Amino acid sequence: MLDERAWIQLEPIKPGKTSRPGILSHGPVSVFEFPLYLRNVGKTIAINTVLRAAMMSANYDFLTGEKMILSVQDSLKDVDATVKPAFSAVVAPNTTTPLITSLTTNDYIRGKSQFLLGVIDYDDEFENHHWLRFCYFIDEHSGELSVCGYGNVGDKNPEVLRRK
Repeated sequence: MLDERAWIQLEPIKPGKTSRPGILSHGPVSVFEFPLYLRNVGKTIAINTVLRAAMMSANYDFLTGEKMILSVQDSLKDVDATVKPAFSAVVAPNTTTPLITSLTTNDYIRGKSQFLLGVIDYDDEFENHHWLRFCYFIDEHSGELSVCGYGNVGDKNPEVLRRK
């Protein structure tokens, strides 16, 4: 079987840090920006590539709830005003494309953790649909990302070529 498909990956995310005044009597809070770049490590173009991502505050135990994480990721497909709009592109083989250049955390909410969640949908040039889901826990002090226990999966679509 030939392996000629597009294969999209999320590049390692490098947070940038700024600070701003806190809410009410709290001191300054750290705010992190997360640029999201996609890389096509496949052999053909990825078309109709759409990235949807959002920041979310939740209890830390959110990490242990696979159904909850998948539900939030599914809801990203119904983009509304609270979610960054979907960004679409064609991603050529062996290239990196910035689709969201600044996804920013909210102010720290006492007792809540921050998460970065998203979904990437794309088609290969053989008209096969592919997808990738991602979920990261954000350390409130350093902005470093840790992969969630769930919600980091890609499609298992066969790499069978369709005839046009």
